[in-house]
Formats: sequence, C-alpha cells, structure tokens
Amino acid sequence: MKVINLNGIRKKIILSIFNDRGILSKVLMMPITEKQEAEIDKELCFKINDTTIQKGQIYVYGEVNFSDDDLNKIDRIGSIVPEDGGWIYSNLDLNTGQVTIENNTPKMYPTFDPITWFEYNHLLLGKPKRIIIFKCPKTLDV
Repeated sequence: MKVINLNGIRKKIILSIFNDRGILSKVLMMPITEKQEAEIDKELCFKINDTTIQKGQIYVYGEVNFSDDDLNKIDRIGSIVPEDGGWIYSNLDLNTGQVTIENNTPKMYPTFDPITWFEYNHLLLGKPKRIIIFKCPKTLDV
C-alpha cells in the first residue's frame, strides 16, 4: 500500500478542452493574488505572461469560500468538465489530499459533476484562497 498527496501538485489546471464555434478552446483554473483580483476589477481583463484575457473570457474569479453562491456559479459553467468526464481517484480525501494506492493500481472514476471536478482541481492547486477560471484558445500558451 502506498499513500500519495495530491494537495498543491499543480500551478495551473486545464479543466476541459472543447470546440467553441470551430475553435478548440481550453478552460483553465489557476490561483490569483488579491492584487491580481483588484487589477481584474479595475482593468476588466487578466494579464498573464504576454497574454491578455478579456473579461468576456473569464467565467469566475476571486475568493473561494464554497458558499452556495460560489457553487452555483461553478455549476453554471457549462464547459468546466471534459466531455468524457473528469477522472478522480476513488479514495481521495479532499481535506488532506491523500490517496491510498493498493497493489500499485490506482482506482479512479469519471465525474460529470462540475462541483466535484472543481473541488478536485482546487485541491490540486493547493486550495488557494483566490482563483480564476477562464477560457482561451487551446493553442495559447498561458
């Protein structure tokens, strides 16, 4: 039996890839700072590397407190979960990030639930206080 910890193993996450009117697009989630949140409020865009993500490409941003309002916003994002489901470890503890793997065979299951998929990926980012979820062309390197 082996125990691995998934908490904070990613700096950004591709939540899904989908066809957006003939253009392959990806939905990304990443942590942001309080300063970046204020800049988005002021500039109505998110700047990362040499790329500007316009307000219309941003699904949600800001503090995550898992309130009903937050979860409803996440649930309404139609393209957050991959079309064939997002794969999650079966025995993952979302509080600690630990997964127990028996016989060197991880057990996983697909989810189509946006809340479950969001919580899993939020954990992979290290449960940051503030996040941004946005879409951009798949070819864009952000």
